[in-house]
Amino acid sequence: EGKVQKYEQLKEEAMRLGSAFQKVNFLRDLKDDNLVLNRNYFPGIDLKSFDENAKNEIISEIEEDFRVAYQGIVKLPMEAKFGVYTAFVYYKK
Repeated sequence: EGKVQKYEQLKEEAMRLGSAFQKVNFLRDLKDDNLVLNRNYFPGIDLKSFDENAKNEIISEIEEDFRVAYQGIVKLPMEAKFGVYTAFVYYKK
């Protein structure tokens, strides 16, 4: 029962961490994904007119995801916290 409750408590933060990780990868590969694979992982962003403002909008979303995710990381059991925090720091750079 306790693990299910902990899972539910951390679900939103965990989902936001996963979302941040994905968005970092999508942003990193934006040009190739769009030009080579014809993919756009950012609805509402017109990649034909992609500029600094659009990039900053995506970065703001990612930063907010990381902010929420961190709140969950600090609640993790000690045996899980270090690994998740390491990934968090790596992707946040």
